[in-house]
Amino acid sequence: MLGEVRTINVYTPPEYASDTAAFPVLYMLDGGMSEDFPHVANTIDSLIRLRLIPPVLVVGIENTERRRDLTGPTTVAKDSAIAPRVGGSAAFRSFIRDELIGVWWNGGEAVRAAHSHIGALRGAQRVLYLAAANEPQIAEATAELAAILKAQSADLVLFYAPRPDLAHDTIFRALAPSAFSKVLGEGVLDPD
Repeated sequence: MLGEVRTINVYTPPEYASDTAAFPVLYMLDGGMSEDFPHVANTIDSLIRLRLIPPVLVVGIENTERRRDLTGPTTVAKDSAIAPRVGGSAAFRSFIRDELIGVWWNGGEAVRAAHSHIGALRGAQRVLYLAAANEPQIAEATAELAAILKAQSADLVLFYAPRPDLAHDTIFRALAPSAFSKVLGEGVLDPD
C-alpha cells in the first residue's frame, strides 16, 4: 500500500508458544528499535509477568516519513509548513487498518467528523485511551472528542487522561504502564 519497505518489530509474550491460543494485538506507531518499541515491549512484558494484564502481542511499525503517514490532507497553510510531504494517512491507515490521526490536524477535522463515525462503533466493543499533554490546542480538541465519544457511544469503553503536567515528548512514557493496564488488564479486550 505504501510503495516502500517498512520494518515491523514484533514482541511475543511467554505464552505465545501455544499455537492454539488467541492473543490481542497492540499495533504501535513509532515502533522502531530506535523509537518507542523497546520501551513498550519491556513495559508490556513486565505487566504480563506481574499478571497485571493478559498476554498480548506488540507489533511496532517503524517510521519512514512520520508526518506524511500521520497526517491527512489539509487546507490550513500552517499545517503544510510542518513537513515537506503531508497527507499520507489514508494509505497508512490502509496499511495498518486502524490508526488515530492527531485531533488538531486540518483545523480539528477528526473532532468535527466524530459524530458521523460513531455509528460504526455500535454493536462491537471498542476500547479507546485518549491522553492530552500541555499543548492547549490539542488538549482542548482531545477533551471535545472525548466528550462526543462518551455521550454518543454506549459500546465504547473510553479512558480519557488530560495531563497538562506532561509535555508531548514525555506523556507516552509517563502514561504507558497505566494505559496498558487499564486497556488490557481490566478485561475490556476479548481476543475472540
